[in-house]
Amino acid sequence: MPASECTVHIATPPHASGAIAILHLTAKSKPALDDVLARITSRPVNTGSAALRDLAGVDRGIIARPTDTTAMLMPHGGAMLVRMLADKIESLGIPMCDPHDADPCTLFPEANDIFEACALDAISRAPSKIAPSVILHQANLWRRASAGETIRAATQQQSAQLNRLLSPPTVAAIGPSNIGKSTLTNALARRTVATVADEPATTRDAVGVSLDLAGLTVTWIDTAGRVGGQGTVQSEIDRQAEAAAARLTESADLVVSCADGSCEFITPSHTRIIRCATRADIAPRQDADIHTAAQDAEGAGGVWGLARLVSETLLPPAIREFDALWRFHPALPAPTPPR
Repeated sequence: MPASECTVHIATPPHASGAIAILHLTAKSKPALDDVLARITSRPVNTGSAALRDLAGVDRGIIARPTDTTAMLMPHGGAMLVRMLADKIESLGIPMCDPHDADPCTLFPEANDIFEACALDAISRAPSKIAPSVILHQANLWRRASAGETIRAATQQQSAQLNRLLSPPTVAAIGPSNIGKSTLTNALARRTVATVADEPATTRDAVGVSLDLAGLTVTWIDTAGRVGGQGTVQSEIDRQAEAAAARLTESADLVVSCADGSCEFITPSHTRIIRCATRADIAPRQDADIHTAAQDAEGAGGVWGLARLVSETLLPPAIREFDALWRFHPALPAPTPPR
């Protein structure tokens, strides 16, 4: 049985991290999937069952087979291990396909219709905690529209905002050196991801980290500050750091401009800027959108107040349950644009 009658794709999104990953196998027939599974593991897996098995000599994990022609391989979730397993499967002659090309109804045979299948597929890859409720609401809107109910389509801007649930937006934290950006980053991450010290410009390179900010997953970039010291070497370091920060700022979906009581806010020509006063417990200021202090995370302000403000700026609460069609999956038809 030719292995080309079966395809595999990595269902786990590249930005996800967890105990397990999922690789989907889809075959044209039951014998084709039987043959492929025999190449991957030494013991068969019956339809409608799941079992702990060796996975192509790369790992030991779960194989679930919900239908005759579909199976899910669930190895440990390390990115390198998943890549090794995918490469091993490809070496057996089983082609890797783009997950967006897979038929959602084949991947999720338990779904009642195409809209539920698309929703389950999108939810399986969406990184944000608030994504499932929004996507399920949208699936219901699509179902009502297919039944003949008139429902307008989301505008291009609204769709772009909602797409941030599927692909994490980028937030760039900018500001002078040694004013608490790295401390703020660590507080938002709830762990140490950036070095903190009293010496200016401890962060000499941008630090990127995936953060859950009030249910919205973002890629937060802590840009390097400027030392402003003397000498040719220091000037060149400053120039390169500023050039890198400028590029990151220009491409970011949102800029958080940070400053404490000793300096002014940097205000790039960006349409979406939040002015965040750091170390506000020492020196609060009147020209900030929000005040933070790493030691005081609770309340309307503080670190979690900033998390909510970022989340609601990138994805306003009003748009999360609005009644307009958002094409959250490529298998859905393109809705008629609003007039």
